[in-house]
Amino acid sequence: MKLETVVRYTAIRNRKDHVMSDIAYAPPSFDNPDGTKVIFVDFTHAKYRLTFDVSAHTATVFSEITFKADDHGLAAIILNQPVISARLDGIDVGVVHQESPDAEASFKVLSKPVSPGAHVLTIKSVITEKGPYGHPITWMKPGSLECIFNMSDLYDGGAYLGAFLPSNYCYDHFRMSFSVMLENAMVPHSVFSNGAISGDSPGPWEVEFPSFFTSTCPWFHLGPAKHFKLRRAKFRSSDGREIPMFVYTKAGKKSDDLLNQFVESTEQYINVLESNFGPFPHGSVTIFAKPGAGRGGMEYAGATATKLGSLRHELNHSYFARSAMPVNGNAGWIDEAIAEWEEVEYDPSKDPPKSPANLGNRSEYIRTTHGDAYSVGPAFLAHLDYVLRQRGDPDHGLKAFLAVYAQQKRHQSVTVKEFQELVEDFHGESLQQLFQAYVYSEPKKSEK
Repeated sequence: MKLETVVRYTAIRNRKDHVMSDIAYAPPSFDNPDGTKVIFVDFTHAKYRLTFDVSAHTATVFSEITFKADDHGLAAIILNQPVISARLDGIDVGVVHQESPDAEASFKVLSKPVSPGAHVLTIKSVITEKGPYGHPITWMKPGSLECIFNMSDLYDGGAYLGAFLPSNYCYDHFRMSFSVMLENAMVPHSVFSNGAISGDSPGPWEVEFPSFFTSTCPWFHLGPAKHFKLRRAKFRSSDGREIPMFVYTKAGKKSDDLLNQFVESTEQYINVLESNFGPFPHGSVTIFAKPGAGRGGMEYAGATATKLGSLRHELNHSYFARSAMPVNGNAGWIDEAIAEWEEVEYDPSKDPPKSPANLGNRSEYIRTTHGDAYSVGPAFLAHLDYVLRQRGDPDHGLKAFLAVYAQQKRHQSVTVKEFQELVEDFHGESLQQLFQAYVYSEPKKSEK
C-alpha cells in the first residue's frame, strides 16, 4: 500500500467533525397549523414489558421510555399499534396522529408539550395491527403462539420497531430491553434474539440490547420450542474475539441439512467480510434460516432472517446498515447499493448509471429506502469506483474507502451528505457533480 494512501486512510480515521449527537440528526422541528411546535427527541432508555395471554389471544405492552428534549414542543414518537393509555411525567396524555409539514410522512405526537430536559413517558398498548409482512402474532393450538417482529426498509412509511412497540425515528441510538411473559401457555416456548437473553419458558425472559442499537436493529422471535432446531457454533474474529453464532430454523426433515449449509456459508461470508472491512462489528451472530430457493431476507444488527440465496447480502448489512447506519430513508440507499455491488464482486464501471435518480433528495421525514437503491445505487457505486481509480493508485478504489468507512462509522449514524464528504476526503476532489446527477436529482412527481 502506498504511503499516500496510508496518510489518507489516517486522515479519514481521525476526523471528528462527523461524530454528532443523535438529536443533531433528527428531522427539523415544525409548527402545526395551530401554531404548536412539533419536536423530535432523544430516547435514552426504553423498557418494554410484553405479556402474551395465550388463552385470551391478547398481547399487551407496557413501555417506559426516558427521553431528552432540546426544545419546547410536542414530542414525536413512532407507534403503529393501538394505545390504551399514556402518561408523561406522571400526567395523562394523548398519543395522536401527526403528518410531516410536507405530508410525505406520518407519525405520532404527545398531546401535551414538553420543556427542555429529561422526561419519562409510559404507554400501555396492544399488538393487534399488521406489520409489514402481515400480523406479527399467530395464535396456535394447543396453548401456544408465534410472534415475530419482522421489519422492512421498503414498506410504505418505514416499518421498524415502531411497527410493534413505541419507538423513535432511526436517527436515535438508545438502550432498550424486553421483558417477555407468557400467560396460560400449555407448551414450552423459546425466544430468539440478537440481544442478550436470560430466562426460560414460560418466562419472564429478559432481553438486553446494546446501547448503539436504533429502532432498525432488534431481532425478536418467540415460538413453541418444539417447532425449531437450533445450531450453536463459534467463529474466531480477526481481532481475536470468539464470537457465538446461533443459527435456527423451523424443524423438519431437511432442517439439519439447512442448518449445516447456513453455518458453513455464514463462516465463509464473515471471513470474507472481515478481510475486506475489518473485525465483525457485533458481539454475536443470529440467523433465522429460511428454506427455499431464490432470495429473500431482512437485516438486523448481527442478525438476519433470510433464505440462503440472500445470506451474503444480509450479512454485508451487519457492516453497512446496522453498524454504519442510515439516519433516514434518504440515506438508506447507501447500504443497499453496497450490498448489491458486493454481489458483483465490486466491479468498476466506466459508464455511469443509465439515468439520473433521486436516491437521497426526498423529504427529510421519510423513513423508507428508495427502490432504485437496488439498481441505480450499485451502478452509481461501480462508476464511482472507476472515478476514484483514475488517480492511478490500485489501493484507491471505492472498496478501499469502504474499509475505512466501516470503521469510521462503526455503530454510528450517517447522512448522505456525510457519506459524500467522506468519499471526497478520500478522493481529494469534489464529487458534487456525480452525486447531484445520481443521488440528489430533483424528484419527479411520481416519486413524491
